[in-house]
Amino acid sequence: MEYVRIDSESGDEREMCLKVEKDLKDLGADVIRQGHGQDTHSNGWNLLCTLKGSPGLSPLILSAHLDTVSGYRTFAGTGRRPAQQRPHHPGRG
Repeated sequence: MEYVRIDSESGDEREMCLKVEKDLKDLGADVIRQGHGQDTHSNGWNLLCTLKGSPGLSPLILSAHLDTVSGYRTFAGTGRRPAQQRPHHPGRG
């Protein structure tokens, strides 16, 4: 639920980039920042990460966006929390 509380509309992903980068490093991942400013049209960046796996297991590749759909602000700074009982939050994915 921490990620849902971070506003990260397209072009304004810096706070989300910092949080995801920290979390991945805390898991032991090697993290590289790729692209800044004009390259990404954002105040954020892409994250390239590797995490050592277990011998004998197939590699796993994950690709994801750190931005959210414009017009759907989170509850950051409002003192409100996202409703966990709701199964669907339009625009937050």
